[in-house]
This record gives sequence, C-alpha cells and structure tokens, in this order.
Amino acid sequence: MTVPDARGTSFRTVTIIGMGMLGGSLGKALRARGLARHVVGVGRRQCGIDRAVAIGAIDEGTLRVEEGVADAELTVLATPAAEMPALVEALRGHMPQGGLLTDMGSTKANLVRTLDRLSEGRCRYVGGHPLTPVGRLGIEAASESLFDGVDVFITPTRRTDPRAMELIVGLWQGLGAQVRTVSPSEHDRLM
Repeated sequence: MTVPDARGTSFRTVTIIGMGMLGGSLGKALRARGLARHVVGVGRRQCGIDRAVAIGAIDEGTLRVEEGVADAELTVLATPAAEMPALVEALRGHMPQGGLLTDMGSTKANLVRTLDRLSEGRCRYVGGHPLTPVGRLGIEAASESLFDGVDVFITPTRRTDPRAMELIVGLWQGLGAQVRTVSPSEHDRLM
C-alpha cells in the first residue's frame, strides 16, 4: 500500500494513555515538534503524572481515563496490549464522536480486530506499532528523539477510514519515523 506523505499533521489535543517510556517519549516529541497544541496524559499514579509534567512530556494529566479523553482529537494507547481492549471499552462513551484512536501495541491481529469492533460508531481507529529500541523503561527514559528513523507499522483493515489513516501516517512521519503499512496478520508474522 502506498503511504501518503502527510508530514506536518497537527492536532489540537492529544491524549496519551500510559505514561511510561513510550507514552512519555510521544508526548515530548509531539510538544517539541509542534504536532499538538495540548497534550494530556492518563496514568495510574499521581506521582507518574506529576513527573511527566515536570519533564515536559505532557501539559496536564489525570488518573481518570474518561476525563482524559473528553476533549481529545487523538487518543493514543501506550499501555501493554493486553490492557487495551478494556481501556477502549471504558473510554468509548467518553471520546468525542469521530475522534481518532491509535495504539502502540506490539501485537496486532487480535488487537486490531477487537479495537476495530469496540471503536465502531464512536471513533476512527488505526492500529500502529513503533519499533523503538528496547532500553530503560518508565517515564524517566522518555526521549523526544525516540522515534527518529524508527520503523512504524500501520495496520489498516477494510474498515479503516482513509482520512484517519492519512492523519496517523502524518503523525508518525512528523515524528521522524519511517512508516510501513501491512495487514495486522502480516505484522504479526513479521514480528
């Protein structure tokens, strides 16, 4: 599939659920590159939220997912893949109608099928997986340059909204990543 070049995609409000190394790095990169006017973080502990604000990964944070996604133009799941279906179930009635949803999960076939179904009628979901270097974990390891030059797999389905895909591709390109599109099952085979 040809990947459109949508570099420079900018969002009003991006909510990142998961304030570890991936979520923190995404927030720092979005803010450093001007790809989001406002970045909201959702975490499990207040000390993690406070630290994410202190290091410039987010503008503000909350422990309540419903509150965090209420104004999100884009919501990014940066939690372990096994937690994502329950999160989407919990947040789907609280996201703005037609908002974008993506993930950073390392497995795709089952996850994409589930998130596609759960998000139907509420938001536009596009699966994604950045192949970032493995190193230290946690918000302290967050780096605004983590995605520079890394491959990011985008895993569309027949139900993927073309404009949503263009926006997610533009997001990753704007973060300096190399975007590759593959089916969810092909992604899992390659991994």
